[in-house]
Amino acid sequence: MSEKTWSDETAREILLSIPHRIPKGMLKNVSSIFHFKINGTPGGNFTLIAKDEEATAQEGLTGEPNCIITAEEQIFVEVYRQEANAVLAIMTGKIKISNKAEAIKMAQLFGWV
Repeated sequence: MSEKTWSDETAREILLSIPHRIPKGMLKNVSSIFHFKINGTPGGNFTLIAKDEEATAQEGLTGEPNCIITAEEQIFVEVYRQEANAVLAIMTGKIKISNKAEAIKMAQLFGWV
């Protein structure tokens, strides 16, 4: 059996690994809670918290979010892998974002913009 690569990751695996992917020092002066609602299979709900120069990710929705991001599993993974255009996915409603300014802040943290 072949070893799993980043391109095989599910939305769950991507989201839960985000705290380990944020470059050191990028969370200075950041305090945000993001809820991710991923529909489809396997899908799920996830919370990403950036606070006190640390990030945590967990399954389930915790706290009052600054931003809610909703997407189908396949679209979320394709955008993360840069196989689909994030702007187009947002403009066509395939990804819904409750607070675009906060989402841009998150994208900057991960080097997506």
